[in-house]
Amino acid sequence: MGAPHKNERDVPAPLLHALNHSIRRRILRLLDERGDGGRLSPVEAADSLGLMLTTVAYHFRVLVATNAIEEIDRRQVRGTIQHFFQRGATLREADWVKGVLADTALTD
Repeated sequence: MGAPHKNERDVPAPLLHALNHSIRRRILRLLDERGDGGRLSPVEAADSLGLMLTTVAYHFRVLVATNAIEEIDRRQVRGTIQHFFQRGATLREADWVKGVLADTALTD
């Protein structure tokens, strides 16, 4: 085995895991629609995607665990805490993710 070629990417396995589910890709697209400084809460994502909050919250936890997104704010809303997230460092460093999200948009 030789040395890696210059054009080979060091793709972190956790990021691949994060991208391996259509709901997580849909959440990331929602974040992309909000721009670089955009933020999104699980409640907003659940409403936008027409999914149950528990389902969306699970996928947010996976995205956080893989550093694809990071929590940036918390607010008390009607007796509960609403969490807000933005793109994480892993996602910001992987320019190729936008291509994956675009390529899978029609099938998700």
